[in-house]
Amino acid sequence: MSSFVTDRTLLNPKFEGYRLHALTQESHILRTRLPSDHKPTQAAVSGRTFLSFQEVQSRINHNHLAVRDDRAVYVDAESNVVLVELDPSTLKPNLRTIYSLPQTIQTTSSSDQPPREYPSVAFSSNTTCFVSDGHGYLYILHLPSDGGSSEAELLGSYELSVPEQYNSSIQTSPFKIHSASEVMPNTIICILSSRFRPTVDESMSTSTTSARTKTQVEFDVWAVRFTFPLTPSDDVRPLDIIWHRRGEDVPILASYDASRQAFFLLGSCTYHALSTDAPSEPANRPSELTTTHPPPTSTDVAMPDSTQKPTPPPYSWTQTEDTVSLAFPLPTSMPTSSIKVAFSPRSLSVLAPSLRYPAKTLWGPINPTQSLWTFDREADTRGGWGLLTVHLDKRDVGTRWPQVFEKEDGVQESLDPSEVAGILEAMEKFTSVVEENQKSQAEGGLGTGVPSLARDEYDEEVDESVGREGRVTWVDARVTADGEAEGAYEEPEWWAVRGKDRDEIVGLLSTPLPGTEGPASLVIKEHLDGVLFTLASSTAEWKWTHTATFPALSFVLASKRDTRFTYHTTADTQKRLVMAFESGSQTFGGNVYLYREPRGKEKWGEQSVLKVGGGEAGGVLGVGAVRVGERNVVMCLCEGELAVLKDVL
Repeated sequence: MSSFVTDRTLLNPKFEGYRLHALTQESHILRTRLPSDHKPTQAAVSGRTFLSFQEVQSRINHNHLAVRDDRAVYVDAESNVVLVELDPSTLKPNLRTIYSLPQTIQTTSSSDQPPREYPSVAFSSNTTCFVSDGHGYLYILHLPSDGGSSEAELLGSYELSVPEQYNSSIQTSPFKIHSASEVMPNTIICILSSRFRPTVDESMSTSTTSARTKTQVEFDVWAVRFTFPLTPSDDVRPLDIIWHRRGEDVPILASYDASRQAFFLLGSCTYHALSTDAPSEPANRPSELTTTHPPPTSTDVAMPDSTQKPTPPPYSWTQTEDTVSLAFPLPTSMPTSSIKVAFSPRSLSVLAPSLRYPAKTLWGPINPTQSLWTFDREADTRGGWGLLTVHLDKRDVGTRWPQVFEKEDGVQESLDPSEVAGILEAMEKFTSVVEENQKSQAEGGLGTGVPSLARDEYDEEVDESVGREGRVTWVDARVTADGEAEGAYEEPEWWAVRGKDRDEIVGLLSTPLPGTEGPASLVIKEHLDGVLFTLASSTAEWKWTHTATFPALSFVLASKRDTRFTYHTTADTQKRLVMAFESGSQTFGGNVYLYREPRGKEKWGEQSVLKVGGGEAGGVLGVGAVRVGERNVVMCLCEGELAVLKDVL
């Protein structure tokens, strides 16, 4: 049974569209230029550093701003922790450095060092925050309670030392902080995530787990515990890890539900304990190119000689409207210096000790300066193969290539598994629309299955690409009076009984606006609509309750191709609100689009647009709601400015 059951009475099939409700920049936005020594940055790693698709997506969606009550904190480009407080009368921000993180120096020649994460911050109270420097170290700061110039007090320094049983090839791992929750008086649990980098022994294992098909990249989720008051120490101490999970993606959201005494993790995959079997079906991603016939694992080889290597196919390829991507399996031991790739407007050269494609003429023209290649040594370490991926930028956008090279070589285009899933989902959606129309006509109605605003502009492919896949994982966090775990941090009983239904996939459109209060909530895609679900208050159930609907939200978000953050509010002071923030990293864009929930069966909703980032302000890096006196405002951290949105919530 689904956790997310739509209440048909809350849908609005007669909805026509969103009308513009004009908001003036002068009345609703207050801008402040950031001082040169307080500017944040999007630069975290060298351009030569390889990042997986999941890591790139996590960095794009990373919220650099942490908020709590009436204050906000972020880490600037110089690793300074900056506290932001707004003047109650003028809303002018006061920015001051409250702590300077020790800067870790990484040499460009050290290829064994993992890439740095963005610094991250999480509040556990108005005066206590947890700060990660992005290199693997965590600092607990006690913030000054007044508005003076005093600095924060350092309560402790910690590092994420990965225990041996987790089979990591690195001892200290960079991590991201997702949340900090007080699970009982004086006990704080923080949820962290880091990329899993396996040891050679783990990757070459012939166990049942290694025999299954696995994704190229995995991530660890850590729950670490802090008991206050902390014992003063000048030493860097290891984090107290109380439970661990592993999955194929970085969590989108991690939260603690006090009524159930359990944590829930939201991501594009499920997160499993190492003592249990991993999910048998890895998350398919359009950006991860797989070969037509993946290299077999060591368990597939007939001879018992562990040194024998399977022979991979020459290459596989797939394409989009503007890109052709080729994947060449190469031995993991091959040095990058031995790989030579050259681009010209009509040819491609790929040369390596075991691979020769000298100046092969392509089927169509490309843009050499926009084409690139990467080599992932960890693509299939169990079989001893890495993956050389070549991305060709088509000059004729929209032209579909029947083959890669001018001369046919018999290699057919690989259909990405995600495309198959998309086709099946589209067919199911079409079937449900037809059934609704037939039911409407049988009842004397004239249902069309698509709101009138989309009848002439509806694009199934674009609509299906909106949002992200979401799966929920629960972890029991019940504790006894002496602080010991009752459920041993396993799955709650009410969640474990669901069996395979725990892997339910939803189309995630929005998460709660940071800083807003209320129960956990998500906006899920329901055909063209966005359906607001809030977590039921009953402690004995796992269901989410359909509480509101944003008609045609999926359709209107489909036109926003540069969206970085999509947040919503659940408070019913005004009409509920969805806010879609563009990144604004280019000279144009940087808008925030506001969509308000129509009341009842109203045919029209309100839409507003405000300019937040872009231009001199730069890209939008962080968003959060803060309360100043009796007012709730939205603080937007940009690369060069701090914008305050007032009278919009």
